[in-house]
Amino acid sequence: MTSDSFILPFGTISLDDRPRVGGKGGSLGELTSALIPVPPGFVVTTDAFSAFLDALDKEHGIRNRIAKLDPEDVATLNQTTSDIRTLVQQAPTPKEIASVIAEAYSKLGITFLWRCARVPQVKTAKRPALPACKTPISGKKVKHSLWRP
Repeated sequence: MTSDSFILPFGTISLDDRPRVGGKGGSLGELTSALIPVPPGFVVTTDAFSAFLDALDKEHGIRNRIAKLDPEDVATLNQTTSDIRTLVQQAPTPKEIASVIAEAYSKLGITFLWRCARVPQVKTAKRPALPACKTPISGKKVKHSLWRP
């Protein structure tokens, strides 16, 4: 996984990319390719989220903690998942990921200004969504519920 796989511009995405960009991202890519007016943008891929989790695992041994869980011990299961959720929510985004997103966002501003000059009254929307995918930690399909730049 390389840092250039962390973001994908709408114009390079199709519905075939849904496992990495989600349904909304795939649809925005298809609309862009069909030349339907879509504000310029990009999707932060599941590769970025996986890299984030890998970095967190190296520091906190998340995979090891999950492997040791007894499915019958509900109290420990609840506490461990709560601890891991807190780690994910509070961990800083690794610089490698943050810099790629910041660079793409910077380029987006330039593209957006260019398009606004040509098409006045362009509206934009920010709606973070991470697609459901098999996580590298649990191997189970889940809908990611958070992402912070």
